[in-house]
Amino acid sequence: MHVNVEKAKEWSDQQVIEQWTRLYNAHMLADRYLVGGAMSKAEWIALSELIEEWRSHLYDISWFMRCMNEYLAQRANAEDQCKGRFWEGRFKSQALLDEGALLTCMSYVDLNPIRAGMVKTLEESCFYIDPITYPCLCQAADLRERQSKNQSTNDKTSSF
Repeated sequence: MHVNVEKAKEWSDQQVIEQWTRLYNAHMLADRYLVGGAMSKAEWIALSELIEEWRSHLYDISWFMRCMNEYLAQRANAEDQCKGRFWEGRFKSQALLDEGALLTCMSYVDLNPIRAGMVKTLEESCFYIDPITYPCLCQAADLRERQSKNQSTNDKTSSF
């Protein structure tokens, strides 16, 4: 995920309010500003502070993850008809800072069906393994297939 902080800092006050109100209910001062209503100096100062807070939240990945987790927790709790903390401390957000970390994470996710006992091998998994993304896994699968064919050929020749 990439956030263009410089671009977000260039947004006009109106753009910030419009972006914020796509996600949240507007503040009465923001509503008044958008319709061109009169505002006192104190109201303008309060709105300016709100706009800067909203701007910083709109480009903050931590804020985004917090909001996304909150939304998912509310949806899951509604579906399960329960209340309480959704994640229960079992899951963490982790920045994947290089290709090695990304590959490790992708492998972890792809291997979850095996760990859960849903399948015995990756080949049985309903998840596709892209040979461009995972050349080492696909090469290993090809090698196992060739070895299996060679073994069956050896078995046939040794029985004569």
